[in-house]
Amino acid sequence: MQSYRASFTPNENDRQSSLQSKGDMGYSGSTFFTTSDAKYLVKSVPRHFEHTFFRDDLLKPYVNYVSNNLSSLLIRITDFLAVNDAYKVSPGFLLGLAPSHHIIMENLLIGKEEGERRAKKLFSKHRTKRRGPLDEDVEPWKWGSWDLKPTSYFFPERDIAQGKLTSEATKSALADKLNDRLVLTESQAETFITQLKRDTELLASTNAVDYSLFLVRIPIPPSQRSPIGANENPFSDDAVETEQDDSTSAEVQSPPDAIPTPETPPFTPPSPPSWKTGVKSADGKYVYRAAILDFFWAKHKIHAKMMTHLVNFWNKVDMGGDNGPMSITTSSDEYRDRFIEMCQSYIETKGSGKEDDDE
Repeated sequence: MQSYRASFTPNENDRQSSLQSKGDMGYSGSTFFTTSDAKYLVKSVPRHFEHTFFRDDLLKPYVNYVSNNLSSLLIRITDFLAVNDAYKVSPGFLLGLAPSHHIIMENLLIGKEEGERRAKKLFSKHRTKRRGPLDEDVEPWKWGSWDLKPTSYFFPERDIAQGKLTSEATKSALADKLNDRLVLTESQAETFITQLKRDTELLASTNAVDYSLFLVRIPIPPSQRSPIGANENPFSDDAVETEQDDSTSAEVQSPPDAIPTPETPPFTPPSPPSWKTGVKSADGKYVYRAAILDFFWAKHKIHAKMMTHLVNFWNKVDMGGDNGPMSITTSSDEYRDRFIEMCQSYIETKGSGKEDDDE
């Protein structure tokens, strides 16, 4: 608890605020802040049907589930905050300009700034050894992040009039697409999908839809790459770079020291490696982090029911035929099936990982 409070306490030697604005990072209109130590995100939940669903329907089963399933991929929400009734008469709240509810959750991008700084040096050093300049346009040390949802649903902003009625900025915020694959061992892939199925079963049982998989991909510098088995720990503290000539690739004990390791709650327990701290790819090129988030839209809420009627009406009058449901108007079981299918489509297996299990 003391460590948690410290994340929200300004440093006496630094005038920097304990919360840093990240602006509007989502299509829902939510605003985001990070704590100065980057451990936590503070997200507004401005829409009434979202925060009432989380409070009344999902909160208790969510807390019970994640408390008993430490390996769950559901993002860890550490606090659910509501504005005191005394402040709800202020102009901002009356006009709907200030959100009345916020959540605090773990930040999977923790360590990004420091990690990219370390990795840039190692990537540059590797390129210098091979007597070639580093292409600054490529920036291979950069972390990548994606907010992934099934894109096969009907999106009015994208699908009506071929998207000509909506700006590119609006359409780009609908959903990300990963133009690559997660390279995992068979054991890693099986564990990952099994956990996704367990977690989404809880969400489906509460009628939740439109959640997403937040994926972070952290590059490992060439001098620190080595294939990894499913159970190898990529976050040991004894990483040492081994210098070799250009004829052979450099090897390193795990972990890559270019990747800072979150060692405090809410990231531990479980002990690394996990999908919260990071799982090393089977080919040793990346470390992946992943979590399921944005599970605030419920099929049984009035807003969702109204949207369902609107989509059904549009499908009847649209001369182009049946556009199908939106991700916010489909059934929770159907959304779960497409979500799992999407996650599976992004996985490429390499090796079984059983050799490491037997050692």
